[in-house]
Parts: sequence; structure tokens; C-alpha cells
Amino acid sequence: LGLDPVSLINAQDRAQADRYNDWGEMRWLGKTNGHSPVYAAAEVGQWRCVEVHTRLNSLGRADGEVAFWVDGALESRSSGLDLRGRYEDYGINAIFLENYWNGGAARDQARYIDNFVVSRERVGCLSGAGH
Repeated sequence: LGLDPVSLINAQDRAQADRYNDWGEMRWLGKTNGHSPVYAAAEVGQWRCVEVHTRLNSLGRADGEVAFWVDGALESRSSGLDLRGRYEDYGINAIFLENYWNGGAARDQARYIDNFVVSRERVGCLSGAGH
């Protein structure tokens, strides 16, 4: 798993994308990866608890943050991010859970998601790793 934060706010503090995956307008902020092998063969059939945190930056400051935990253990954190410049009309307006395989997956894949929650603070994992 990894975090690949992107901003769609331009240097004039305006939203610049007008469609999904507007690649030419994306400003990438630096990908970081976790270390848990959640996609390894030994993990097939195992439930994992994944928590993701995003904090937008204060207007005009590079103090935003993204982080994620797997089964309660911090995997990756990026801070000092400028996600929105001075743009204040909207905050986070979409959440996507996606997989991307360079060159495509070797075979059909399945993924199951349970207990998806959006909150202003960490919720934590239910009893038992990933349940």
C-alpha cells in the first residue's frame, strides 16, 4: 500500500481539474509506501484494517498531512504538504479506493471492503486485526 497525494489547485489558487483523472492538471506531492505485504500470496483471505488520515493545509501554508496505518501500526506519513494553497471554496470532495497495476494485473483480482467509515478522527480497528 502507498500514499500518492495530489493537488488540483493551481498557482493562482483555483481548482484546475474539470473531470475525473484530469492527469494534465495534477500536481503530485510525493508518493510514499508502507511496508506491510498486504498483497502477498500469504495474505490472501486475510482481513486487514487500513486507516487513512488526510489533513488539508491551513490557507497559504504547507502544513497538510497524509498518513496511513495497517492493523494499528503507522505505515507511512507525509507532512509539510500544500494540498490547497489559499483555495477555500471546498475541502475534500471525493474519496477513491483504487488499485493500479503498471502494465495491468496478471489475472482477475478481487477485493472486499467492510466497515468503511469517514470520520474527523481516527476510529481504530475493531477487535482482532482487520475485523
